[in-house]
Amino acid sequence: MNQALHKETSILVPLIITIFLLALGGYLMKRHSLITSNKKKFLICGQQGSGKTNLFHLLKEGTLPLLTVSSLEPQEGELKVDEKFAGEKTFQDIYVIDFPANKKLKSLYLTPFFEEHLADIKGIIYLIDSSTFDAKACHDVAEDLLEILNVSESRPNGIDMLVFCNKNDLFTSKKSTKIKEMLETEIGKIHDIKQRGLSKVDKSLSKGTISSEDMEDNLDLAIQNGRFQFQLLESNVDFSQGNIFKDKWSTINDWLYEKIVN
Repeated sequence: MNQALHKETSILVPLIITIFLLALGGYLMKRHSLITSNKKKFLICGQQGSGKTNLFHLLKEGTLPLLTVSSLEPQEGELKVDEKFAGEKTFQDIYVIDFPANKKLKSLYLTPFFEEHLADIKGIIYLIDSSTFDAKACHDVAEDLLEILNVSESRPNGIDMLVFCNKNDLFTSKKSTKIKEMLETEIGKIHDIKQRGLSKVDKSLSKGTISSEDMEDNLDLAIQNGRFQFQLLESNVDFSQGNIFKDKWSTINDWLYEKIVN
């Protein structure tokens, strides 16, 4: 009988410990989620080579890194602000998060992040390399922005965005006004093609092959007379230019301060 009791005890003790650890882990995760949910977050997105990871280090540490590599997972850090703002409560608990530029990694990390933290995202900084901004780059950026905006515009009043055209002082660079114009045209074309494609598969909804969420479109109001315009979005989308590698990025700082205060 003692052997049976010992055997039963040897099974129950590890089981109880396992249940306790699982419960504790769940509690800590929930507590961490509750804590981090109150923190204001700014997302950094963009294409590979645009300088977004360098900007992340600038905002987090105040200096450019000696060496950067393409990020394979999101990087998060507290925003480093000027001494005069450091003591103000408004500028505390501000986090910047750099998301990978790779399309597959972006869908792996950014989409779930949007779903979980949509309410506490204060703004999005999107970087573009204006020195290599050609027709192909315009198409890639337009597709990327279309996906992001369709999510961000689902929130009341949207999520404000700054499109920063980096390396703007190089000979081959395009001005931010030209880049904005090109993107509006390209986003309009892509949006129209997708809408026409979706209209052909409306019948699939009744067959259960496409969900109603897949058909959702939050950008219709930004289309006027067949043309997409950033100014018609619920959110404010600002364009600026400069070069973070030459300390010409004051417009990013100004934009951040404005969004943090308001």
